[in-house]
Amino acid sequence: MKKMLLLLCAFFTCIILSCSFSKSEENNGSVSFSIDKDLFYRIASRSVSYNAPENSELIMKISLSGGYEASAEIPVAEGSSVTFSDIPAGISVSATATVYKNSSSSGTGDSEEPVYSGITDFFSIKPGKNTVPLVLKKMIAVNLYNTGNVFYKTLYVRKGECLEEPEPPQQESTSEGEIYIFNGWYADDSNEVFDFTASITETTELYAKWTLMKVFIGSDDLSEIEVVMTKEEPAGADGAVYNFTADSGYDSYTWKIDGEASAADGTPFGTTNEFAFNTAGRASGSYDITLLASKTVDSEIKYYSFRTQILIE
Repeated sequence: MKKMLLLLCAFFTCIILSCSFSKSEENNGSVSFSIDKDLFYRIASRSVSYNAPENSELIMKISLSGGYEASAEIPVAEGSSVTFSDIPAGISVSATATVYKNSSSSGTGDSEEPVYSGITDFFSIKPGKNTVPLVLKKMIAVNLYNTGNVFYKTLYVRKGECLEEPEPPQQESTSEGEIYIFNGWYADDSNEVFDFTASITETTELYAKWTLMKVFIGSDDLSEIEVVMTKEEPAGADGAVYNFTADSGYDSYTWKIDGEASAADGTPFGTTNEFAFNTAGRASGSYDITLLASKTVDSEIKYYSFRTQILIE
């Protein structure tokens, strides 16, 4: 049965420099990497249909990080090699190698497309010959889209590994008084937020989802107060929770839902700068959330307001 994952084993070799160096240089080492015939054909045959013009676009970027920083590029060709010299023994480093295909002519906007990549654990440069295996894994594309299936960007992850949750794209309001709250990344048309602890094994499409909120800040006789809003969807809950945090430092805060400052039992909805609106159990419709705050400025009481509208479908 064909293996689903191609593991290409390359080797970094740490070599003590020749004895012609001075005593202070005797403990210096070098890390070398080379592409032999077998590795070249295994990369080329699985990256693109082999022919000289196409494979001439494949390059390998190699870098060392940690106690010693260095990087280089070599063409993916039989016999290509690079050596990082004068590395003191005892230095702890990690090696990374990534094979890229130059795809500037593909029209995707990405000038370099990663094909395979590998990274080692940290290892110590020691006197004598050291061999460190570096496993190259196939890179999987994760395509990100914004509202209306508008392409945002493509990220790449090594096959079988997890993708770090990306930052959301910019979502511009089309009308004054409208803002968007980012709900998260979703796979296809799924109603569940994508699990970023799951392994990526095939090309994946993720879609940014937003909640549109209409915001009315201040009025003719009231100054505005800044409020930050976030939305969370607790696992297993049948609704969402909108969290509001207003500027601190005011003398009083009164939060209202549809003009009411308290629940049926008389309990105030909120009297601090923080307020949570839970949609669970509420009927479909539009709900007005209002904040009235006050503080004394130069012996005069001034009032500030904030208002937003939440739609429950």
